[in-house]
Amino acid sequence: MRGALRSLREEVDAKTILSEFLSYMESMKCSLERDEWTVIFDANGPLYGGKLRAYNPQNLTLFLQEATCLRDGRRVPKVVIRGDIVKRIEFMDGLSYKKLLEEAGFSSLKQPRSLASH
Repeated sequence: MRGALRSLREEVDAKTILSEFLSYMESMKCSLERDEWTVIFDANGPLYGGKLRAYNPQNLTLFLQEATCLRDGRRVPKVVIRGDIVKRIEFMDGLSYKKLLEEAGFSSLKQPRSLASH
């Protein structure tokens, strides 16, 4: 990824940038069989909650789906969180995650289909 970003400053063709980015993405480890809800914490507390779909073991960059920003309640279908800001990761079942959202004051948000069925 850094190579791809560095290439943007230089005059390099898009094919090179794309191949470097794709090789970075291929290094991500996928864990699609896990269907647990995940809460990601940074230095200031809970940051995002959602389903962990992939991570990079080299730098702990995380990819979440069905995510909710736990600071302002924004819903995003997909989010990538840089590993250098991650302080803690908690896994929980759907009921615990729903309770966490309610305690944070986000109970009025439309819940993802898989969470609403719990």
